[in-house]
Amino acid sequence: VAAPLLAIGGIANLAAMSITQTVAQLRAPRAKRGQVVGLYSTGANGMRIGSGFTVGLFGAVVGLRTALGLSSAALVVCAPPRAGRGSICGAPCAQACKPAERSWR
Repeated sequence: VAAPLLAIGGIANLAAMSITQTVAQLRAPRAKRGQVVGLYSTGANGMRIGSGFTVGLFGAVVGLRTALGLSSAALVVCAPPRAGRGSICGAPCAQACKPAERSWR
């Protein structure tokens, strides 16, 4: 039972990472595309390692349910102050969220 579930989870993870990386590439300005994708990749993998360590270590001390709850609460508290302060590339959010102009040359 575990092996098929691990395979399904791996396929789902691969699909999710591929889709989000594609969206990051398509939405990044052409001049900053490499920087944005590099920062996205570093952040996505680094946050996975960091949260696994902190939630795992904290979960061993206080319990997994409490650790995940506090981690979620910290995300809710810390994320809203960042919303509206611009994007990774320094452009205002409304401008950064528009798809980049494409030239088919």
